[in-house]
Amino acid sequence: MPLNEKLCGVIMLALVAVAPAARAQSRGRAAAAPASSAAPVELGIDGGISFGLSTPKSTSINFPAQQFRAGFMLDDKMELEPFGALNYFGSGGASATALGIGTGLLYHFQTVRSQPQVYLRPLAMLSFLSVDPGGNAPSSSTTQFGLGIGVGMKHPINDRLSWRYEANLTHAFQSGRAPSQTNLNLLAGISFFTH
Repeated sequence: MPLNEKLCGVIMLALVAVAPAARAQSRGRAAAAPASSAAPVELGIDGGISFGLSTPKSTSINFPAQQFRAGFMLDDKMELEPFGALNYFGSGGASATALGIGTGLLYHFQTVRSQPQVYLRPLAMLSFLSVDPGGNAPSSSTTQFGLGIGVGMKHPINDRLSWRYEANLTHAFQSGRAPSQTNLNLLAGISFFTH
């Protein structure tokens, strides 16, 4: 496994390992505080447009939903946010399955949720692609690690709902026959807060 894939794998595992501990710490603070001040969970879906900047260039549009996400507040400004997507394509005996998972860490510049909140989101992701061409042709699969950075805004609709917009730049590292790929992604979605 090339060094950049190992590095991305270590970063991804570290983020996944931190999530339960961070959530437990958040629950510990919530138990010590009154119930009304417990940190809410942010659940959301995003649609998006992705522009492949590497050769060959590509454009992908996924509406109404490209990914599902769940955000856990670590403190007033930091939010740990796992996300994922599953896509399946099938036609005439051939099929392809794409699974993407990742974790982002949002830093909010504004802590008051009733006002627009601008945020910065570094992220790490892991993508699995399995292709079965059907017939006697052999199937293939690949796994790619990637890193990215995004900037976005949450715009409140009411005390439980918020529009969310983000532009991010991601890079998936070369893995086997899968080439490296840099994408510019524009996301638009909606968030629901548990309280």
